[in-house]
Amino acid sequence: MTRVARRAVLPLACAVAFAGLLLGGAAHAQIFDPQPYLVYEVPPAPPPAILAVDLEDQFGLWREVGVLERWFHMNPVEKIPISPPGVLEPITDPFLHYRWYIIDAQSQGMKTVQVTNQFTLGEEQRWEITCHPEFLLAPASKFFPGPGDPGP
Repeated sequence: MTRVARRAVLPLACAVAFAGLLLGGAAHAQIFDPQPYLVYEVPPAPPPAILAVDLEDQFGLWREVGVLERWFHMNPVEKIPISPPGVLEPITDPFLHYRWYIIDAQSQGMKTVQVTNQFTLGEEQRWEITCHPEFLLAPASKFFPGPGDPGP
């Protein structure tokens, strides 16, 4: 059984909710990105070069959050609802990927977030979860320019 399969669903849902909030920045600067991603577990890697960071989101400042290890890589994907049939959701930025890091923010205290499930028929499912962030999603570009390359 992989590390992913052993992890509980609720902490992962909470972590994803917080990761989205951390990506969005402060409350006044949040932008909803409906881009779907596939998430891949990365092979064991050396520890990250930055071992602690300060992060700010709608809940305030998270000081000296420990960055423990790189765990996943996220690639943008097209999503085509098949059952029931739906509208194609295209890739909005093919160059934007994310690295998913395990962090240690338990000393920062618990926060409450609301999560909505988009994979339901009929009435929308919503949960209110109280937890602390467990992951940091950091933008990782797929594009590596060479000499004289104008870029994407």
